[in-house]
Amino acid sequence: MSITVETARDILIDTFDDISVRMDGDTLEASDERTAIKAINRIMASLAIYDVNLGFTKLVNISDPVTIPEGAMDALVSILGFRLWPKYRTPDPPSTIIANARQGIKVMYQIGISVGRTEFPADLPRGSGNSSPGDWNETFYPGAIEDTILSENNGSIILEDNTDVS
Repeated sequence: MSITVETARDILIDTFDDISVRMDGDTLEASDERTAIKAINRIMASLAIYDVNLGFTKLVNISDPVTIPEGAMDALVSILGFRLWPKYRTPDPPSTIIANARQGIKVMYQIGISVGRTEFPADLPRGSGNSSPGDWNETFYPGAIEDTILSENNGSIILEDNTDVS
């Protein structure tokens, strides 16, 4: 099994195919290359601001490898297509280009953001997610906290000494 490394050139050629920009073979103008590199770097920097960590390394030239997960390559092509549309086509992109770009952003977020597991504190009230369904024999609070609460003022709730009631 061979692993292919996609370059900025590959991404730009795929983007031009998506937005139906005609090229002679695989030749790209230097201005197109600079535009693509700048746009890709800006797209990835914008995602990094929102903690979308894809392992991207800033591009310097068109032959640089694009260092994001393979599953995010199509998303980058879609987002880049939306970004480049006004430069190469009519001002308003069609709904398919917009939908693909939106889906691309969602994919980037799904791949680049990991959400940790929620840990509930031991003193969370029952019914708030810390007890198993059907296991209603647990106390509302663990014993030590319950004993502390009930021992204050003989189990009744009163205002603290420094409470202003005016």
